[in-house]
Amino acid sequence: MYVEYWKSLNVTEKRSLALSVNTSPNYLRHVMYGRKMAGFKLAQDLHLVTDGRVNKSVLRPDIYPVGQVA
Repeated sequence: MYVEYWKSLNVTEKRSLALSVNTSPNYLRHVMYGRKMAGFKLAQDLHLVTDGRVNKSVLRPDIYPVGQVA
């Protein structure tokens, strides 16, 4: 899903991203590879922290339909 984005981060950036969204780098890796589904808050937090590079509508289109504001 967001494999290329995840691979572009170094170890420190991965840890920092995980800490900023209150999860572990390992769990976040599973989300980025599409093996785990991000919850409501995690999808929203990732969207905010990455300035939309990890799009909540892509992670959870069932919760955040494409084109939804907010």
